[in-house]
Amino acid sequence: MFTADRDVTYSYERLQPYFVVEGYGVTVSRQLLGRTDITAGVERHTYNYRDLLLPGAIAADRERVDITRTWLMTFGYGRNPDRRSGRGRNHHHGRRGDRQLGSKQGHSASYVSRPYRARAAINAARASRSLQVRDMSRTSIRRLHDLKLEMIVISLGLVAAVAAGVVAYQVVGPYGDGPFSIGYRRVLDPDTGKYLLVHESRTSTGVVRRVIDGQALTELQFDIDAGGRKEQARVHVKGTEVTRVDRDRDGAGRPDVWEYYDSEKRLVKTGFSLAGDGVMDAWAYRDQKGQLLKIEVSKRRDGKIDRWEYYDKAQLARVEEDTDHDGRVDRWSTYDSGILMSTVVDANGDGRPDDPGSKFD
Repeated sequence: MFTADRDVTYSYERLQPYFVVEGYGVTVSRQLLGRTDITAGVERHTYNYRDLLLPGAIAADRERVDITRTWLMTFGYGRNPDRRSGRGRNHHHGRRGDRQLGSKQGHSASYVSRPYRARAAINAARASRSLQVRDMSRTSIRRLHDLKLEMIVISLGLVAAVAAGVVAYQVVGPYGDGPFSIGYRRVLDPDTGKYLLVHESRTSTGVVRRVIDGQALTELQFDIDAGGRKEQARVHVKGTEVTRVDRDRDGAGRPDVWEYYDSEKRLVKTGFSLAGDGVMDAWAYRDQKGQLLKIEVSKRRDGKIDRWEYYDKAQLARVEEDTDHDGRVDRWSTYDSGILMSTVVDANGDGRPDDPGSKFD
């Protein structure tokens, strides 16, 4: 018999959140003599891990691929048409990337019985035929007793299964989000009103949270405690690309720096709060070499830009302002090495600097 499977499974690796499992196997069974038989098989599985590239991280030359191989052999003996017992030996060998993990060997024992329904039907038929005879033999009485005992055992098993399901529902929850669950749990997002799946992993330096919206990983959250300094980061992910990183550098519980990245993982814009209260009201732009080019400011903190600062070689060169908040610049200032040199305004509202000698009524 030939078997094959392929599946996607989430891992507990911090930077390799899931892997693809591909496997196949072959099993052969053969009767030897009389009631004895032999079963042999081999299986091979590969685990292809997928890397999550964070800002500043260097992609690996090759992705991590683990491989496991299993060989097994079992000898069986059919005690009667209803039951079969067997004993076997298995050998397991694994490899993680280019490193061999070694081999494991073990023994196994198995016992197979005909399903209860078939046995019950046979026993019931035999019992009914025996009941038609006035003098019931000891064998018929024993079979009827076994049937009653099996019915009691099955009933107790069903009751225990239902009770275990009720307890699991209350403890773990319908989505694995109960108070004692060790997997993903559902959390309500106050911004969107939707439920998200969140998984937490604790490391030596802090806590890592994986957030899944639907079936896709949308963000990673880090609580880092490095040298007594607590910092939080929230990494927004779209597919396999990082789009934004929200940082709480002072551990106050709210972001104070927002970093925006393009499709090539380059930092294109940094937002920050001038008042340090978690409200983003300024944005800094840099070139590919990291030199500061421009800062945009929303002085009314409503997201509308009303001040533009331009820099030359990290020195303030000029400033444009919209003082009346009508969407047009009406004040221009020039600087030399960060020192204010001149300022002109637009008093008549024509969108251009006024002549210093002009007079207005």
